[in-house]
Amino acid sequence: MATKKKKKPATKKNYQRELTREVTKRFLIACHEIIAINKRNGGKYSTLKALATSIHTNAALWTQYRDNPDRNVTLEMCAGLATTHNIDGHWLLTGNGDKYHKGEAGNRLKEIEKRLKAVEARIRKK
Repeated sequence: MATKKKKKPATKKNYQRELTREVTKRFLIACHEIIAINKRNGGKYSTLKALATSIHTNAALWTQYRDNPDRNVTLEMCAGLATTHNIDGHWLLTGNGDKYHKGEAGNRLKEIEKRLKAVEARIRKK
């Protein structure tokens, strides 16, 4: 009878590496969303360089964070993104909750509603 090979328990270092990689992924998702929103709205953070500068980092390093699983964002970068761009720190670190602080989500909803009304008005004119 063949014996089953036991799985090795995840080491603390591997677990920490997975957690920090997930934080980096959420960080990059939020950054790309901020850039996309600013491009659509003509905001001042419509480029990676502008966004990186706003949180006191170097834009040239960001491709390394995206492409190299051994490179992860720093706590300072996460704090900068959270404070400067209204990203919820709890979501950024854990993936739980809303991506934006409640006030920002409400403002974004109002902006979307305003745009929908403008589109409806244009459609009615035709």
